[in-house]
Amino acid sequence: MESITNSKKLFVPIILAICTAFCPSTANCAEYLLMGTVSYSQSPLHNAKVQLENPATSEVITTVYTESSGEFCFFFIEEGQYDIVVWSPLDYHLDYGTYSIRESITLTDDTDLDLYFPKPVTLVKPYDDSNTCDTTPVLLWRVNDEAVEYTVQLYTASTREPIANEPGYDKTFYIVRQDLSVGETYAWQISAFDSSGIRVGMTLDEFEFSVEQCISGVAGDVDNDGKITLIEAIKALQIVSGADEP
Repeated sequence: MESITNSKKLFVPIILAICTAFCPSTANCAEYLLMGTVSYSQSPLHNAKVQLENPATSEVITTVYTESSGEFCFFFIEEGQYDIVVWSPLDYHLDYGTYSIRESITLTDDTDLDLYFPKPVTLVKPYDDSNTCDTTPVLLWRVNDEAVEYTVQLYTASTREPIANEPGYDKTFYIVRQDLSVGETYAWQISAFDSSGIRVGMTLDEFEFSVEQCISGVAGDVDNDGKITLIEAIKALQIVSGADEP
């Protein structure tokens, strides 16, 4: 991984030289510099708490906070395995409970890390805790301006059995490609990725919906909510014309 700034790297030999000077044994002086950036999607995230933990005990070894540039740095870290945990200071993350990133690292040299808090992807339809009589419903979400593709995940809510796990999807709606079971409850979520493959968006709270027997409704209203959306109209035309689904 590339360093954050070339200027910071110039200080690494000096720091390690100081460590060596005060260390009685070179074998005991395997201490390194761990630095990186924390971003909110593609923007630097200021004042995020970054902790280095013992992975065996979860004991916090040391804590720093990111600068306005999103940068953080740990000095004189001994060689070994660590968990690095970053806590988001953003209000909307806190609305979903304490939201953090955890990554396991093995430190054997000076290391740079780039960590990203994704923006929330807003799910639109099917609504959370809703019912539908459509066995191949349309999943609809709002666009993420930084994303070029999405990963769609759909699974049964009770057993977490995957129904769909489709990466590289470039639309903001997805028509389920197999019949869902009447009486079953399903959960779905979306992740968004930019052109570099960085996850810039994700669902913070999955939506659940149940499939039920269709009793009555408006023609073309495939989810039986009394409204016909543009996506539902397109799907109805596809069914009538026999066109392939997107």
